[in-house]
Amino acid sequence: MVPASTRHNLLVAMWNLRAFADLTRHEPKILMTSDTLERLATDGSDRMSKFVLPAIRANSAAGRPVRWGGAAVACWKRCYENENGTGARIGFIDAFADELRSRANVPDDLEFLRQDAIFGDIISDAAFVAAYRSALQVLRTDPVSHGIERLSAG
Repeated sequence: MVPASTRHNLLVAMWNLRAFADLTRHEPKILMTSDTLERLATDGSDRMSKFVLPAIRANSAAGRPVRWGGAAVACWKRCYENENGTGARIGFIDAFADELRSRANVPDDLEFLRQDAIFGDIISDAAFVAAYRSALQVLRTDPVSHGIERLSAG
């Protein structure tokens, strides 16, 4: 576990500097997003369903890209697959942790999205599913830092 005093900007950890600069140019409030890794691994299913998925749905309904939403969910799935780039297992503190780990480690990548209490009907959104699958393919091919760079390039 990372000590609570160790602060990390989640986006800096996920994106390289160029991609981060591109993102913050369009979303400057993101610069204020900072949290401990321990807290980020706590109750992610609650945060996913309250914050991330509604933004994905709104973007999709408005015809805006959902590439980064798909990438965020794909990164979360990869962590539940025990693939965080270090080989160390992440200790999630989440009511759905056991179920999500089980769903993440089956051959069908869509099984992770079939956890209805978290994901609802997001699996019926073709644009999101395509972005999610594409991000998973990139993240499985390249180390996270290179994968995020590839996703940033489009």
